[in-house]
Amino acid sequence: MDLTALFSLNYGLYVLATRDTDGKYVGCVVNAAMQITAEPPSMAVSSNSQNYTTGAVLRSGMFTLSVFSEQAALKTISTFGFRSSNDIDKFKAMPYIVTESGMPVLTREVCAYVECKVTGSEDIYTHKLIRGDIIDSRRLSKESPMTYNYYHKVVKGKTPKKAASYQNG
Repeated sequence: MDLTALFSLNYGLYVLATRDTDGKYVGCVVNAAMQITAEPPSMAVSSNSQNYTTGAVLRSGMFTLSVFSEQAALKTISTFGFRSSNDIDKFKAMPYIVTESGMPVLTREVCAYVECKVTGSEDIYTHKLIRGDIIDSRRLSKESPMTYNYYHKVVKGKTPKKAASYQNG
């Protein structure tokens, strides 16, 4: 089997974020997110079950997805993708806004965001598939969204072991 065929699927690059029950803003990079219905508008996102952010999303019952633009810096992606919110405050050095429901949204290096109320989740091997109804969404710039292909080919980014698309070897 040639798992590199999966690189042909069209992915984006997002920061999945929430406010944990202790009030701390947490987030991690995900690349597997999609709209699943139009009425009501809803999404699904896949996040590693071991990620601190995954547990925080399930505890809070809310999440945002900040959509990285092609102008996103590798340093920003690395901060949210290769470090744990359990160890550092990832939002400390990044400009962000807080939605009416108290969720964090990055405002630099992103072109849009979507905010969701969790409606369910299921275990899928190493990941949680989290479903949510979209309660707000906004375009923040006219910049192009970063695709996972762009991240690898232009930004020269790596894939962390906890990513849904990680391949050993």
